[in-house]
Amino acid sequence: MTATRKRGTACPLPSPMLHRFSILSPHASGILKMPLQHIFPRSETLMTELSDTLMAAMTTVGPAALSLALLVGALGVPLPGTAFLLAAGAMARAGGMDGALATAMALLGVIVGDSVGYALGFSGRRLFVRRLEGGSAWRQAQGRFQQWGGAAIFLTRFLLTPLAVPTNLIAGSSRYTYWRFLAFDAAGELAWVVLYGGLGYLFGGGISLGIAL
Repeated sequence: MTATRKRGTACPLPSPMLHRFSILSPHASGILKMPLQHIFPRSETLMTELSDTLMAAMTTVGPAALSLALLVGALGVPLPGTAFLLAAGAMARAGGMDGALATAMALLGVIVGDSVGYALGFSGRRLFVRRLEGGSAWRQAQGRFQQWGGAAIFLTRFLLTPLAVPTNLIAGSSRYTYWRFLAFDAAGELAWVVLYGGLGYLFGGGISLGIAL
């Protein structure tokens, strides 16, 4: 889905680079409503402004802002991670960001976020897991994990992305070996980062970004 919206007030003076990207609130797509929203409710306006602020920060602090955005998104906050990767790729093509550093920082942020989710599932079952067990995304993720194991971790990084957050919690709560989780997680996130960062790099000269995932 590609759409446009009026930019929020969080970034009243965006740089020229930001005019190439139009950000749609992730709440416009039900797919993006991650389970942790049930624990930490937030307004659409707040998430929209946070997305704008982090996107603007990418033009000043570069890969560090990208890493932070992906880390927060991996925790279940509904931020448009794919759009951040596309933007980073386009900025790398334009010479505004080091592509190799952006890739490394993106991986660092999202893997740390996924690992925190795993740890919450591992050590906080009563607080987090039981409050999510009735949700459809949770049931789907649990079924996939029971059926596929490590492959479910890998696939939810870049294909079945709405199930990524519950899969992290399920892996932790089921006492799945962390190092195996980390291996599948890193492989899947690498595929996601390279795929969308690469698309942003290849087509960044002539695209206007909306939120697809």
